[in-house]
Parts: sequence; C-alpha cells; structure tokens
Amino acid sequence: MSQPNIKKKNRILVVRPDRMGDVILSTPTLTALQQKFPDAEIGMMVAPYTRDVIDGHPDLDFIMIYDDNGKHQGFSGFFTLVKNLRDQTLARFYLLHPRFRLALAAFLAGIPVRVGTSYRAYSFLFNQPVKLHRRNSGKHEAELNLQMISSDYHMQNFDLKFHIPPWAEKRIHSLLAEHQIKSPFVVLHPGSGGSARDWPWQRFAQLAHHIGKLQTVSVILTGSKNEKELIDKIQNYCDYCLYRLDGQLSIKELAALYNRAAGVVANSTGPLHLAVAVGTYVVGLYCSLPACHPNRWGPYRRPYSVIMPESCENYPVHESNCTEKNCMDSISVETVLSKLMEKIEDKI
Repeated sequence: MSQPNIKKKNRILVVRPDRMGDVILSTPTLTALQQKFPDAEIGMMVAPYTRDVIDGHPDLDFIMIYDDNGKHQGFSGFFTLVKNLRDQTLARFYLLHPRFRLALAAFLAGIPVRVGTSYRAYSFLFNQPVKLHRRNSGKHEAELNLQMISSDYHMQNFDLKFHIPPWAEKRIHSLLAEHQIKSPFVVLHPGSGGSARDWPWQRFAQLAHHIGKLQTVSVILTGSKNEKELIDKIQNYCDYCLYRLDGQLSIKELAALYNRAAGVVANSTGPLHLAVAVGTYVVGLYCSLPACHPNRWGPYRRPYSVIMPESCENYPVHESNCTEKNCMDSISVETVLSKLMEKIEDKI
C-alpha cells in the first residue's frame, strides 16, 4: 500500500476532541505554536461536529478528525487511529484534553514529542509532561491551554479567531430577508446542552418580552435540534413576535448570525464563546459551581459581561456545599436587560 504524500517537515498536532466551547478556547494555541515554530505545519484533531469551529483558521494548516463513534471506535478503530497518526509523520503531539486512548495511540504511533498533563496514571506515555492542575488553578481555560504549549505565554498575546466563509454570510442574509428581520436584533440562546446550570426558560421569555416592547429591536432564538421543546416553551409564553432559527444553522452559519447581532445572551455554553470569537457583545449567565464558573469558563477577556446570582460568592462552590439549588432563578430579568442595553443602546 502506498504511503500518503505528506511533505517532510516539522508537523505539529493539537488534540481537543470534545465540545464546541472547549475547542474555541483551545484555538489560541494554534497562534502560539505558529509563532513558536514558524516553519512548522500546525494541525488540530477534533470531533466530527466541531470541524467547522477550526476550518479556515488562519494559523491552521491541516485538520484531523477523531471519530470515536465511527472509524476510531472499538479495538480495530484504535489501531486505525494509531495508523492515522503514524501516517501524518508528526514531530509533536499536544493532548489538551486528557484521554488515555489518545495518549496511548500517540505513544504507539512513535511521535517523538508527546505533551500532556503529568497528573494522570498514564502520564508516563508523555515524554514532556506538564505539571498543571486545571480544576483548582483559578485560571481561564484558554490560559490553561496555552500553558500546555509553554509556560512563557500570556493571554494578552493571543486572540480567539474564527473564520466565517462567504457562503455562511450569504445564507444568514437570505434567512434574515426571508423572515423580514431587520437590524438591530438580539439573539437569545437559552440552552446549554447540559453543560451548565441554566437561567430558567421563563426568564428568557420575560427578557424577550421586555426587549420586544422596545419595538426597535428584534429577538431571535437559537438552539440545537434537541432544544426544540425549550424554544417552544419560550415562544408560547411570550406574546411578542420571536424569530426562531433553532436546529437550522451549522456552526459557521450560527457564527455569521452572531456576527450581525447587536448582542447575544446565553448560559455558559459553546455558542457564547462562538459569539465572543466573532467579536459580538455578550451577556453570560453563570453560577459558582467549578464546572461552569466564569473564572475558568467565562467569556474570554470579558469579565464585565458576566452576571451571577447575588447569593453566590465570587469563588467556586462545590456542588455538595451549594445551598442555592435554584440560584440561577434569582438573576432578575431587569439585571440582564440593563447589562444588555449598556452596550447596544447606540445600535438602536
């Protein structure tokens, strides 16, 4: 069998095969590596559904897909993965999201430099382990990703980058015209796919109602196909006209929509980070649980865009010690509306 025609040069792979927000917050590492190794080809391995997050990134030369529900599934799929990595003739391998299967595959593929956390039972598979505890670091996820590349990097040097292709902009232009939606408009993204404690859907509906009363700002709801029931509840509750695009947009199209929006209101979820990546003003709704605390998962470089329940302290609270099980309900609609209007008044 003939080998793939791959240019023999320094090839580097960053691996982050989890969710949209995680991948977005990993993209500054591509810029960091491009600057550190200017003659190298920089690649990234992601899950199939997050390919659109990195496709077209200016500091990315190639993409690999880790499909653990497809060709990389099971015993035979694991050795397919090893072969895929070996065929790329990689010089360096950075595993940002710890997974034994991927660490072992990189080891068996014979990649010369393998970088990963030093605090796992399988860390002996890395020959450049990094002493980094993510959970209790108090640092932002994007900064933690950069520290996996080098302890010398600082956040102010690297931005989130996202490429919106012309076809996505054209599709959004057509959808807005079809629904007769004129600017300015605000996007509400009420779900999180289970990644966070959510602001109650009733509050999102009330917020849409208050924005609708302005009669100068349209309201668009976005969400995945699985969040249809949630969007239905908000639409049925609100007596103002809402425009729904849930389940209709790819990641590139969602980014194009957010790029045109006056503002985006969302829970701690990937689409919030997508809006930040394209430069749109956001209002992020967060609680104090470590898994979704804004110190680590807040909008990048925008601490002023975060709203938390007044009952929460400004430090992570373990779920077993949390006495406010419905804390998100205490965030008032008026508070969110005021935070939103601070930045979009000049666009109305």
